[in-house]
Amino acid sequence: MNPTRTIPAATHQEVIRRLFEECWSKGDIGQLPELFAPRVALLGEHMHMEGQSPYGPDTAREEIEPYRKAFPDLTLPVVSCVAQGEWVMSAWEGGGTHQGELMGLAPTGRRLWMAGIYLARVVDGRITAARQTVDTLAYHRTLGALPEEEPGAGTHAYAFVTGDDRLDMSPGHGLDMSPGHGGDAAAEQGAGLVRRLVEEVWSGGACHLLPGLLHPARRVEENLSLPAPGGAEAAAARHATLLTAAPDLGVRLDHLVADGDLVGYGWTASGTQTGPLGSLAPTGRRFTFMGTSISRITDGRIGDTIHRYDTMALLEQIGRLPPARGTLEIFG
Repeated sequence: MNPTRTIPAATHQEVIRRLFEECWSKGDIGQLPELFAPRVALLGEHMHMEGQSPYGPDTAREEIEPYRKAFPDLTLPVVSCVAQGEWVMSAWEGGGTHQGELMGLAPTGRRLWMAGIYLARVVDGRITAARQTVDTLAYHRTLGALPEEEPGAGTHAYAFVTGDDRLDMSPGHGLDMSPGHGGDAAAEQGAGLVRRLVEEVWSGGACHLLPGLLHPARRVEENLSLPAPGGAEAAAARHATLLTAAPDLGVRLDHLVADGDLVGYGWTASGTQTGPLGSLAPTGRRFTFMGTSISRITDGRIGDTIHRYDTMALLEQIGRLPPARGTLEIFG
């Protein structure tokens, strides 16, 4: 018998809460050896981690310390958590004031706001595998880490990818994705709906299924954009635009965690930009980037949803974003 199967999901959620609300937010890095296994498997397209030593508590400390020095008032509270078995998916958001040098970027005094979703496998009380999804473009731009952008490659591209260029860098502007209710039957239903959305619509192009999958009052928050309508009509129009940019678009469902009326899912999108991406002309380049989402199931359909994905990785790969000043990657 595997003893980890008897550990309550609440215990696993507490591990992630301590990572963000005590280590990242309070600088209590002495807890890291308790929270991480010596070697942690990195899941997904973490290209910036290549060539580094195996991830673990020492690597986490090397990431957290520079941010704590640069942002002494940094806070990153967990705002939503979905747990199933050994797996926990947590959405976090927060910020701080840029008061110190950060990886080559001089202090700006600007207020930074960040949001991400962290997926972890917790075994015997420690993280053994993890996947972090953060919108790196938003905080690069906030801190002035990007050179002057070519026309159409900045706000317009960001607005297309996120659905809204009106970024709100303040707490509490987004959707309420606090823990929900419902038992195993609700979780199973939600997981099935998400599988169909990703596999049949996002990858298969079956947009005629959207009215049966998406709640008409659904709202979507993409990265740091303001929540926008996300019903069947809006979703179909957005998917058609994506297929115009990349007719060979494919989306792979990587991870699925369901807990009552909340469903968390990690995915990877790949394609070739042979058509216009909003105002961006086609470059013919391939791209692969990952995202992570949490949806609430409402009246038997997919309701309010938050998406977090690396916009910067997409724009860099299609050759429409200049190199950044400094290296502001965050894994955690």
